[in-house]
Amino acid sequence: MRRWHDMQWLYGVTLLGLIGCASSEAPTSQAPFSHELYDGKPMVSLSNDFPPASAAEALARGDLAYRKGDGDLAVYEYLRGLTLPDAAPLTGTFYFKVGYIHQHKGNLALAQQAFERAVAADPKQALFGASLGEVLLKQGAREPAKQQLLLAVQADQRRQGWTGSQLDLTQLQLDASSPLRAYLCLGILADLQGDGTLARRLYQQVLARQPSFPLAYLNLGYSLYLSGDLAGAEQQTSRALSLDKNLTRGWSNLGLILVRSGRYEEALEVFSHIMPRHEAMNDTGYLALLNGEPKVAAYYLQQAIDTCPTYYEKAQRNLKRARQGVSAGQLALVDAESPVEVQPALSQ
Repeated sequence: MRRWHDMQWLYGVTLLGLIGCASSEAPTSQAPFSHELYDGKPMVSLSNDFPPASAAEALARGDLAYRKGDGDLAVYEYLRGLTLPDAAPLTGTFYFKVGYIHQHKGNLALAQQAFERAVAADPKQALFGASLGEVLLKQGAREPAKQQLLLAVQADQRRQGWTGSQLDLTQLQLDASSPLRAYLCLGILADLQGDGTLARRLYQQVLARQPSFPLAYLNLGYSLYLSGDLAGAEQQTSRALSLDKNLTRGWSNLGLILVRSGRYEEALEVFSHIMPRHEAMNDTGYLALLNGEPKVAAYYLQQAIDTCPTYYEKAQRNLKRARQGVSAGQLALVDAESPVEVQPALSQ
């Protein structure tokens, strides 16, 4: 399944003007390309290519490079487009697309800078603000993220005719142009702040608009897990995986939900989708230990050791703990294992 962002790549961003024709004369020599928002491969080889005749042509070149899988070249074209005399109407679009590519490369600091410039260029564009809020949330800046996301949602609601002064997050209108990830991120923030009722309402509104959005089902499952509804959490997480089997967080969350329900064999099979079998056995055993079942833990930990005799000392250490009856509270004081709780998800 294509990512939601990929499907929305050109959302809200209109190509302005006609693509100009390149000069028939060879361009003059240029200095090697350098920009604070560029961190890709050296573009010296492109320094003598024909420059775009207009900002619209630069945008089209960047989009073509991205579709061909060359994100570095796309960023180069977008940043070069910003230097053209007619770039002003497309400034926010150029910066947004640069930020988008950096975000999906994991360059969150550069993505933030690019999205900030996009928002500064066009504060009313909800997609730009939503993207900035999301990248802030990914970096753990919850309060700045919330403020930015609320501004994006307000802009989206005003676009649809809302004229009030106090936004009611339980009574929102979403349409085909709404930045769904802004609403999704606000739901995650609500869950993180203990307001599960609001979080689930936001997820449900997103799903009413986009019923095939796996991250919305995954986060709804997370919210239901927090509320103690393990059956509902399992159902929604499984729905997310039926839509996207590459959703690593989905397999992890589903395994943890099954462990919490005491269904260890099913959890082992789920964990085996995202890690080697002996690691899945170790993790299942460790989680059983946290669940207060040392005998069950010892069974899976011994299997991990038998399956991979050269397995790193983690399984041996956990088996010793299981046989000693170490409590979950004691483990929490001394361990920094893999996450042992269901987690929200911001990316596939």
